[in-house]
Amino acid sequence: MVLEKAKQWALENLIDEETDAILLVGAWARGEGTDVNDIDLVILKRYQLVAIAHIEVPCDGFTLDCWIHDRDSIHYELYTEPTDSNQITNLSLTLKFLKEAIIWYEREQFVEELKVRAENWTWDPKIKQLLEFDAEPPQTAWALNAFNESKKLLEFAKVKVDQGLPITHRRKDYPELNQDYGEQVARQLMEATQEAYDNLGIERDWPEFKDAVKALNHGNWTNAVASLKDVLRFIIRYELPSVPDQLLDPKLWTNAEKVHLSDPTLRALKIAFEN
Repeated sequence: MVLEKAKQWALENLIDEETDAILLVGAWARGEGTDVNDIDLVILKRYQLVAIAHIEVPCDGFTLDCWIHDRDSIHYELYTEPTDSNQITNLSLTLKFLKEAIIWYEREQFVEELKVRAENWTWDPKIKQLLEFDAEPPQTAWALNAFNESKKLLEFAKVKVDQGLPITHRRKDYPELNQDYGEQVARQLMEATQEAYDNLGIERDWPEFKDAVKALNHGNWTNAVASLKDVLRFIIRYELPSVPDQLLDPKLWTNAEKVHLSDPTLRALKIAFEN
């Protein structure tokens, strides 16, 4: 079995003196993994220079998609009240993977305590104030539609606060936000977004791009478009002279309307938000 083979390889090759735990997460941890899914791992280490690092390890017949987290940062997130929306979404990422995680390895027993805290998580209702932003709506059609979608996402996020659920920036996590799209729009948007990405020469591997590719391979056109819209939200941040500190701030779209965006980016935005 692929999963057993992957686990054996991981235990033999991914453990060093700083590795405290290896967790299986994602589709395979939920029992939904197929041949088209990478095997997603979270590796908890000590003394990481950055809180999160990412590597992909191609192996015989499978790919391990490894997210390396600093153990102390994870613990701090789970026991510290967030002070802005960026911290809320980062904490939510931790809550999500801990809830579904299957422990493949731990140096000492500590992950179960973190999982229990994640599974019993409740938000302080006051954090909904951190999901409120003042911004003037733009006038251009694509920018106004993007702005309004961002406002709706924030409202749905506040509902998740009441339900104790993780709050993410990803549109695909808010199915009530996403309208239905057909194959033609999804493929046109993929082509245009890829062109915009290549045009900027960004050396960064975004999970949202991978999510879009997987959705296209499964014929899930709506999720593909949702993920590509998230990619575009990141791309335009590279073209603006200044951007809001908070990723969920709808002001991003007001600012984007006021500058001269590259032709590939503008074309992709119009496909994404004028349909």
